[in-house]
Amino acid sequence: MLTILSVRAQLLSGDYPIAAEQSYDGKDFSYSLKHLESSDTHSSFAITFPSPISSPIASNNIVPGELYVPTGLPNTRQYPAAIVIHILHGNFELERAICQTLAGQGITAMFFKLPYYGERGGENGRREMISDPQRFIDALSQATADTRRCVDVLSSLPFVSPKKIGVTGGSLGAIMSASICGFEPRINRAFLILGGGNLQKIIMNARETRQFRDFIERLPETAREEVFAKLREIDPLSQGPALQRLSRQGKFKMICAAEDEVVFPDCSQELAEVAGCDITWLPGLGHYTVAAAMHQIMDELVRFFSADRPASWRSPAEITAQNNAMRLTGTFLQGALSLLNSSPTTGSMHRCRLDFNIKLPTDTLQGSIDYCRGSDGRYRLAGTIPRLGQAQIGQGEYPWLAGANNSVFIGSIDAQAGRGCTQYITPRLLLQWQVAVGAIAGVAMAPDLLKQFCSITINSAPDGGTSLVMSSTHDQVQADVVLSFAADEKPRELLFNAMGFSGSLTFKEWLINTPEEAELFAPPASDNTENVRQEDVLRMIAALMERLLEETE
Repeated sequence: MLTILSVRAQLLSGDYPIAAEQSYDGKDFSYSLKHLESSDTHSSFAITFPSPISSPIASNNIVPGELYVPTGLPNTRQYPAAIVIHILHGNFELERAICQTLAGQGITAMFFKLPYYGERGGENGRREMISDPQRFIDALSQATADTRRCVDVLSSLPFVSPKKIGVTGGSLGAIMSASICGFEPRINRAFLILGGGNLQKIIMNARETRQFRDFIERLPETAREEVFAKLREIDPLSQGPALQRLSRQGKFKMICAAEDEVVFPDCSQELAEVAGCDITWLPGLGHYTVAAAMHQIMDELVRFFSADRPASWRSPAEITAQNNAMRLTGTFLQGALSLLNSSPTTGSMHRCRLDFNIKLPTDTLQGSIDYCRGSDGRYRLAGTIPRLGQAQIGQGEYPWLAGANNSVFIGSIDAQAGRGCTQYITPRLLLQWQVAVGAIAGVAMAPDLLKQFCSITINSAPDGGTSLVMSSTHDQVQADVVLSFAADEKPRELLFNAMGFSGSLTFKEWLINTPEEAELFAPPASDNTENVRQEDVLRMIAALMERLLEETE
């Protein structure tokens, strides 16, 4: 058992033994840690440990992964932890984002590389895995054993409760997460992103599993049946009792894309019926467009695992309130996300006023925007838009649009509550917008991800303000961004220069959840006001929004 006094001092690079009585298979082992980096919210470590199952390739018998430890957890063995299982074609960025997000919320998280992935298999490891039916079957068993070994590791940490260890993952990771529940009784929670059951159907029909399908189809009938039998053994559909136990306690959750072309919706429904749980469906999204809902997914993921966190937990940001680059970046992006995608609390509003000057290779775009977002769907967007001129639209009691010659159209006729302009926007443009918002949400949840793509420095101004200088570290992308804040940490200016584009956004006002000014959402006073059908106004607003979206493509 580790005996460590504080998180920053306790997990150092080195070897940590686990006694036989503390492992799932009654065998002692050691794991090794190498410190990677520390932030205000967490520390990360490279971790390796021997696989409980030996394969013909020596490198495959050492399991590599990464461990993310929240800052400042007391050694009370009260805090939850999660194992994150990676996707089929993983570069492990999604798993790092999930681990960072969870660790920032007081939940220890780790991911590991499945058999024959990454350095475990080298250049030809995965190809060799599907060249031999027995090796393929053994790899499936090894993945289960490796996951159970992760539970051993997490259970040994002095701040983790062995009774609060969960599992999560997306796509393949979700399927494996459901499967492991049937083999590892210590799993306390499971959160599935794009998960499902009926492995044979998924592998034999999805485009992404073509290599595995070709391998299976080439096998002799006897060997093929052996592979199918192994798939049925680990199939989530075979783990009904364990999944139902978690589901009855509200500790099994599924989020699925309604148009998923990889893990088919009927496969997800099969698993939900076996587990006895409901699915949170993401309408209109497929396997590769689900990024548009990443903010929702991450929010629900954190909420799900935080249910096991002690109520006394406080984030380092709450405790220290340090003025650092990552916090400022995250605060700015969270504010931008609120403006774009989150309704304020009742009686409050968000507001952003800015001037923009964007230099394109063949043109310069200048203008201004004043955007207010209120509660209950109220909003107002006004400004000077290139190629459109003055524009003003909004939603108060009814949607409205100010046109030429001081005309104002109010959609009060045949009005239906809850109807908005988005239903009249071209799905392709709307999806592009949702994906962009989803990307902002992902970085807002884990701003440390930016450090993988750019260097970030922070400078102080004489007036108490701060500026962040971000420069791309990618060889193929030349980009620089300077984001400056006033002393009260509200954004002041954003300068950018990237791949032939440059410009500035000068923020005149930036208010998040400020007291609402109801008059801002009313249509402007005019002697030329006309009440028209609600649908007509919404279609006009949708056309204007489409024009703006097309300008940003």
